Amino acid sequence: MDRAYDLAHELLGTAKQLSTPRDDWEPEAIEAAHWRPLPEPDWTWQASTLDGIVHALNEALQEAEWLPEREAPPLPHGATYSLGEWTQRAPLRRIVRGFAEPVRHVPLVSRVPEPVVLYLVHKLPGGADSLKREHHKGVGWHYHYLDKRKGRSNVVLCWDTRWEPPEDEEERKAQGPRPIFWEYHGEGNADFKAQPDLWGDPKRQSMREVCASDLKRNISEFRPASDDAEPVWPLWSILTPRAVTPPPAAPAGPAGGKKKGR
Repeated sequence: MDRAYDLAHELLGTAKQLSTPRDDWEPEAIEAAHWRPLPEPDWTWQASTLDGIVHALNEALQEAEWLPEREAPPLPHGATYSLGEWTQRAPLRRIVRGFAEPVRHVPLVSRVPEPVVLYLVHKLPGGADSLKREHHKGVGWHYHYLDKRKGRSNVVLCWDTRWEPPEDEEERKAQGPRPIFWEYHGEGNADFKAQPDLWGDPKRQSMREVCASDLKRNISEFRPASDDAEPVWPLWSILTPRAVTPPPAAPAGPAGGKKKGR
């Protein structure tokens, strides 16, 4: 078990070293001279390195036939855990009296094997803190709103990822294009509090225009707008509701119903 213990320590240390902190308030943001497409993933080496250690640790635990103590609580049913996180940014896009900065956060190991999760949780101090329970594959592309001095606000812009264009051409013209929304976020310390209610139409339109070319990518690469998000443009947009899963049907009763006694 010494090999597993050493690998687990190496895994946590490497995850901390390779991860980029989720700090949205970098001291300097780069402005692009002209519009650029969103960059491709730049964390391949980091993810491959970390995944190799996870695989080695999982094999060591299997060879040692390691199991957690009988009284150790099991993992929640169906839960998946990630390890490490990478933040990717693109150069700023100029909007009316400000900038939009594309950002996304992705896990370096999106699915840690259950034996590795149990070992980190029950055998290593701080191991549980290094894991993150995942309900999705990271946080896709979204846009931070900055003012004209490149001060960072407490607002991000997100697409309505559930929106579908109407099949009828007249309805499509009436409904307009895929809408983009704004919402507050609590990461880091904002330089100022944005006032979206004071944004004029030219500013709102410019926000959508500098982000719209990104829609050539698969919409699944973008962070969905939250349920309480407000429209940026088109201004009359209503966020597409989440699909509601119907409850399971009640079991059918016996055929013919209850027989009457004579």
